[in-house]
Order: sequence, then structure tokens, then C-alpha cells
Amino acid sequence: MARRIQTLILAGANTSVEVRQGDIQLPLGKALAGIALKLTFPVKNTTGGNAAFPSGDKVKLLDIIKLTMKYGPRNAQRQPFQALGLGTYLRRLQRFAFGVEVYNYSDTSTGLGQTVNNNATNNLVATVIIPTGHLWMLGRLQNLFCMGRSQAKSVEMKIERGVDTTLTANWALNGNVQVDIFPLEVSVKGDRVAWIPEYRFRTERNYFADLDDGLPLLVGEETAAQDSSSLTRVNLSIDKEVIHQDASPADIKRELSVIPNYPSAALLTDDLTILYSVTPDKALTEAQSGPVHVEQPARDLSDFKLAWYFLPAVDAATQKAFLVDAANDLRRKTVKLTSLQAIQRLGLPSRMAAFIPGVLSDEQDAEFHDLPGLAAPYRGSMADVQLVVPNDLKAAARGAARSQGRPGDAAKKLATLIPTAANGGRGVSANTPDFVAIRNAVES
Repeated sequence: MARRIQTLILAGANTSVEVRQGDIQLPLGKALAGIALKLTFPVKNTTGGNAAFPSGDKVKLLDIIKLTMKYGPRNAQRQPFQALGLGTYLRRLQRFAFGVEVYNYSDTSTGLGQTVNNNATNNLVATVIIPTGHLWMLGRLQNLFCMGRSQAKSVEMKIERGVDTTLTANWALNGNVQVDIFPLEVSVKGDRVAWIPEYRFRTERNYFADLDDGLPLLVGEETAAQDSSSLTRVNLSIDKEVIHQDASPADIKRELSVIPNYPSAALLTDDLTILYSVTPDKALTEAQSGPVHVEQPARDLSDFKLAWYFLPAVDAATQKAFLVDAANDLRRKTVKLTSLQAIQRLGLPSRMAAFIPGVLSDEQDAEFHDLPGLAAPYRGSMADVQLVVPNDLKAAARGAARSQGRPGDAAKKLATLIPTAANGGRGVSANTPDFVAIRNAVES
């Protein structure tokens, strides 16, 4: 059921409004798949005749509004979106993450396709969705990375209205822009802790780039749409695994175009040149993870305008800081963070340990006592966060180590159940303090 939580007003050019921590409250048993922004633009037509709002201005109109979003612990906030225009960037991410176009984008009745009479002002309405973890192409796991209710409380958003003069001549905003905010909720068990996908972009002039370590979802080049790209060849690898070698944009588009059940709205070749995309024909277990290397061997573009969407490998300090915030402010009780791998037996490979969400539990929950994780006491600090591994799991790991003669493997298997034992796309790392502690316990 749609549930509006706020109505905000952007009263003129260069104004902004904010969603503060605590404004987004989810019911028990829910996670946040996205945040819908229903935008009402009063647009005036002075062209000299009745006319439909120009098709080329739809993105420009939405881009007048920009979004910055932060969430997580106060002293180590994640910023998945920074000053992103709703037309160029958030529309792109909505199409990719949800597989659908901006609502009312072409609607001729109340949407951006309206005809406006000469010298009249009409309210043009469109709804843009901010993705907060939903990924339609993961099928039954499409809500795996959705933000939980404690994380949702930590969300801060700044919505800015820039200059209004970017529209075609004789078209203009003519009044306040109204923003109605609706959380898009999905049912999950427990209070999910998922570090949601983030969007980055930069221009490279070295003909190659090394992108963030993480689980890449989409990598694109923004200079032109796929069919118009000046790129002749592209090389791309993830954690040194070759994905494309001397591939043209046409080659990549052909591969994507024949994938069953890939909706046209999500196939963004009309918006940018796709260099890599996860696809609905493959299970999450097949997705590559790790640092991305991309290059143009023919050096076609002096400005290599890269944009990428990825699940970040969040460091242990940030996760522990969030756990302390959850114990002291969000939940106000002693809490424990347990990996979903331990709770639901997801069957994901150990190299994905850094991205698998966790669940917050308290002393009334069975998970708190029976499963491994990180515990933070109420009114405690970062120094008080403890790694907790039940004795029976330690004993089982020690037994496996002795029978197999491979203590490192037994420790690694146990460590994949701990949210902070991995620090990148290669999975559990020998240099993380939590893995060292687990290995010591297994070998003792």
C-alpha cells in the first residue's frame, strides 16, 4: 500500500529541502526497496500556440532537481548518490534497478507528455524512484540488498532545485515544485543490514581506469549512446578475469539484446554505452566481484567518461560504527549483527562474503544466541564491539581442521559467516582482525 511520509516544497531556483535522520520509519518486517519521489512541476507555455511539452525537455526538466543521499553511522556515512540529476542519473538507475521507465514520463494526461495551452501553466507530474537495494534482475533474490528498517532511520537526503533556465525557449517553471515522498517497502525477515549499491562517475584521460573494488552491476561510458559511440574496441576485466577483449560497443549490445526477459527500459543502450552489466539470465553466484579494469586500446576518446553502479565492500570500521549507532540510538538495546549466509544458507560463494547482508538481532532472538556475529552493548563504544562465535561452531571447525589437515580452510569457511571477515571482492582476507581471531580459535 502506498504510504506518503512527507511533502516538501521547492519554492524557487537554487532552493533545497532535506529529509533528516529518523524521517523514514519502516514497520516491522519491512525493508526499503526504493524511495519514490512524486514531482509536480508547474510548467508555463508561451510559444504562441497550444503545444505538447517538448520531448527533448523531459530529461532537462527532471535534471533541474538534484539528489544527494547519505546513510549509515554518523561518523562514517555512506554516500551512494551525490548531486545526481533526476533526469540523467536517477532515471538511469531506476530503469536499471527496477526495469521500468519513470512513471508518467510519456503520459499525455497528467504526465510529462501533456499539451499545455498558450500562456497557460499546467502541473506536469512524474515519479522517479531512488533505488535503495532492489535489483529486479536477481529474480528471487531481487530484494536481497534492500535497506533494513534501522538503516532506513539513518537516511539523510538533500533535494535541490537548480536554475530553471535550461528548458527550451518559451517554456519555463512557473511556481513551486512539490515533492511527495513514498517509501517502497518489501517484506523481509528481521532487521536487514545491507550496504546498498552506489553510483560513481569520472572522466579519465589516460585511456584506462581502475574502478572500485566491489560487486560491479553496471559499467558505462557516457559520451554517447551505444549506437553512436566513437569507441572501436574495449577491454574490461574484473579481478583480472577477462570479460571483454577487443570488443566493440556493437558486440556488447548484441550480447545484451539477446538475453531473455531483459526489459527494454533496463537496456540502457539509448542512454549511454554499456561496457558491462549483470544480466537476468545468470544467478548471483555467477556474478564477478573484485576491482574492475577498463581500457580503450585504440585510444578513441581523449575524455573517457566512465560511470559505474556497484555494491561496495564496506570496511569493518564502518560496519562496527553502524552497529554501535544501532545499539545506542536506533534500537536502544544490545544488538548483534549476523550474516544472512548463516541464517538463510544462501549458498553464495565465499568471495561474496563482503557484500552479503546481515540481520540485527537482540537478546530475545534465537539468532543472538545460536549464530556467530558481532555484538554491541547498549551504551557501549566501538571498543566494546565483540566477535561472538558459539562454542559448538568453534568445535566443529576444529574437528574439520584436524580431520582434513587444513586449518586455514576450516577457518575460512567459518569466517564467511562473519560480516567483517572479508574486506573486498576476493572474499575472506587473511589480514582482517576478525579472520585472524577465528583462525586462532580454530587452531587453538
